[in-house]
Parts: sequence; C-alpha cells; structure tokens
Amino acid sequence: MKTWNNIGLSIATAGFCLLTFTSPTNAQSTCKRTLDPDGRVSQVTWNTDSLVHVIRYHENGKVREKGCYLAGKAHGRWVQYDEQGHRTCRARFDHGSRTGNWRMRTLEGNTLRLTYFENKLVRGEEFGPEGDLTAAQGVAR
Repeated sequence: MKTWNNIGLSIATAGFCLLTFTSPTNAQSTCKRTLDPDGRVSQVTWNTDSLVHVIRYHENGKVREKGCYLAGKAHGRWVQYDEQGHRTCRARFDHGSRTGNWRMRTLEGNTLRLTYFENKLVRGEEFGPEGDLTAAQGVAR
C-alpha cells in the first residue's frame, strides 16, 4: 500500500475540485445563458433565494460542472463531469470552505475519497480501478 504522500499526482490529475471555481460577477434574477464565440451555450445561471445556481458546459454540449454560489462563494454540492458525461468529482462547500466527503476520479481510473472538516483535509483514501484500497492517510485535526 502506498502512503498518502506518494499519491500527490493522483490528486493533481483529478484536478478540478481544488482550483477551478470562479465567482459569478453579478447575480441575475432570471435564467441567463452565456454563449461562447461559436454560439454554443457555455453556462446557464439562475437565482433561488440567496443562491446563484450555475451549470457550465463542455464544448460538445455535455455538462462540465454544476453547483451553487452563496455571497460569491461556492456553497453546497458541486459535481463535475468529463466530456463523455461521466462524473469525475462530487464535492461539498460551506460558504467557500471545503467540507464533508468528496469523491474524485483520476485519469488513471482510481477513486479518491477525501474528507474535509473546517476546510482542512482530515482523511484521504485512494482506491484502484477494481476497488482495492491502495493508499490511506488520516490527518490529525
């Protein structure tokens, strides 16, 4: 079994969850579609109460990611998909802070299960394509 320190590449290849969130610049009270230069829908946003919901699309029209913002920060459940429509990451935020259990799929087909508490990683596990545990690390709170 690998130690958690040796699977940094796997975390980097799963990628999206840690780096790609950007806040919408202005909330709209109605559904708003954003088009790319070729006229394809690249993003749809709408409001419910104080949340701004967002769905972003790959160039092929399939959903890339969906989630919500609260006061300009990622909030609640976020999900990302690859260009074929397979889920690659399921994450949860609380006012912009990582929280709860995250699931990520690496390019190699491994699954990462990460647990966050107060925006800190407290446990990580990596499972191979067949579901066998290949690395685990608990982090002291």
